[in-house]
Amino acid sequence: MRPFAVVLVVVALSSPLLAQNRHCGPAAKPATLPPVSALFDSARIVRGLSASVLAPNGVVLSLVYSESDSFPQIHVLDASIDSAGLLLANAVVPQKSKQPWAVRLRIAAASGDSGTDAVALTLERSVYCPPVLVTRPELRELLLVQSHPGDRVMPNLSFRINADVIIAPTGLVSDVRLSQSTGLRDFDDQLVQTLRMRRYLPALIDGFPITSWWRTDGRTMQL
Repeated sequence: MRPFAVVLVVVALSSPLLAQNRHCGPAAKPATLPPVSALFDSARIVRGLSASVLAPNGVVLSLVYSESDSFPQIHVLDASIDSAGLLLANAVVPQKSKQPWAVRLRIAAASGDSGTDAVALTLERSVYCPPVLVTRPELRELLLVQSHPGDRVMPNLSFRINADVIIAPTGLVSDVRLSQSTGLRDFDDQLVQTLRMRRYLPALIDGFPITSWWRTDGRTMQL
């Protein structure tokens, strides 16, 4: 068959100006902060620390849980002792999760019942920044596609398509997943290539980049 033109329209255009105004805030997941004992062997942490070695703000660690791993990624945000991360890693209670979530653990000095120094463990919400699209090719463009056997030939039609764009911690696109095929092989290939050329500010948890997703309907991964 002869080539024919198809107009590509992808909704929810973004601007590079958005990159200058990231909307970061407390992570919404988990909906309710669990007790410390559900995530850690609290007694083991307390035994391994002395309040006298803790700075006034204590030790703050970020824990990011994924749906594919029972143990979190641990990042030390503020530490008064070098072994804080190792101590916490050895006290983690494995978790099962169907979606990503994150918390912070603060280990600080506190006054015990007898007036002696003690160690207090407190969970806090992490800070989440969703991914932001910063560069993109022109999203409305005329594509010249060639139909192939088995294609559903629909010339001179505009397609409005949703796709998931998987964003690596580097901000580069690692994968593009179409919600459904357009029925035109060349069109699908060119659409995927266009989406792969995008660049993003990656999602952040407590300042550390993580894998996330962005959809062409304007939605992003929330955590």
